Amino acid sequence: MTATLVSDSPSSRHLPCLDGLRAVAVSMVIVTHFGYPALGGLGVSIFFVLSGFLITTLLLRELEATGTVSLQGFYARRSLRIFPAYYTFLAFSAAIDFHHGDPRIQPVIVPALFYYLNYYHALHGHSEASIAHAWSLAVEEQFYLIWPLAFLWVTRWQRARLPLALLLTIGAVAVWRTVAYTFLSLGQSWAYDAFDCRCDALATGCLLAVLLRHPKVVRALAAAARHRLLLVAVLPLIVWIEVVDDGRLRYSVGFTVNAILIAFVMSQLLARPQTLVGRLLESGPLRSIGKVSYGMYLYHVWGLTVGLHLAHSHGPLGLLVGYVATVGFALVSYYVIEKPFLNFKQRFATPTAAVAGAADPSGAVLR
Repeated sequence: MTATLVSDSPSSRHLPCLDGLRAVAVSMVIVTHFGYPALGGLGVSIFFVLSGFLITTLLLRELEATGTVSLQGFYARRSLRIFPAYYTFLAFSAAIDFHHGDPRIQPVIVPALFYYLNYYHALHGHSEASIAHAWSLAVEEQFYLIWPLAFLWVTRWQRARLPLALLLTIGAVAVWRTVAYTFLSLGQSWAYDAFDCRCDALATGCLLAVLLRHPKVVRALAAAARHRLLLVAVLPLIVWIEVVDDGRLRYSVGFTVNAILIAFVMSQLLARPQTLVGRLLESGPLRSIGKVSYGMYLYHVWGLTVGLHLAHSHGPLGLLVGYVATVGFALVSYYVIEKPFLNFKQRFATPTAAVAGAADPSGAVLR
């Protein structure tokens, strides 16, 4: 029998520790956007690695169960999960901004509507509009469009080459980003926002999902998980690349190194969820936040705005009130907009479409 980690166990279709990790990631983004020096960029990188891992896990399970992947089913499920909440958020934001005469949304509304806001930022610099954070959702959507097609092409050609193809992709992106930032002087916006400079994190998550199908890799990761100090040593390195580095490392190979380290941390959590960190991530509050993290990511700018107005404070009280308001927005989004459309996803369900509750920032709830 093929060796497995917790993530691929038949009795573990739900991945609660990844729910908690998603909650941590969205909280990093919220704290950063409130104005505190934090790890918002790291939170986005976590989302990217999670997305690659979770989507590829589903694609592999469908391929193993049916011998192929239904592109129609895949795109239908993604559309039902992502588009209703996303376009409701855009309409909500545009209505408020136009009502208050905020001109910052005007140049970015069309790029946001058609999911190329990341390249608008790459070319024009990062916007300060209320929907500017949707750039990462554009990266996600471009991944959803491209990866299933590439996955099918490679697996039909020679599935054994899939890890090599992903490794070459990760390396090529790291080299290209280094050239673009260091030698072509395309700037931080291109290195940070453009899909061609950030898809290495998504590919790293994809690679983790593929490698967890290999017994030798699983045994090696499980053995590493027994050395808890290894995980403790990795975390400061991730933070250092994100915060301490002046950008020369981060915008060259730093994003790639961090994605690999994040994937390693995920593998350790899946191998030993009973550790202190694993138990914290599987706690009820974090899992509940993770469940509605898509809505939190969408509406956190408005939630933080409410917090500032109600608390009249840019301090911890304003952040707390803003965080609670963000959860409120997310709950309304989930139960009023998202959940009704989730019921339609059953019409496009596959025999393997159930890694229940795990999701990425753009709402790729795998169930």
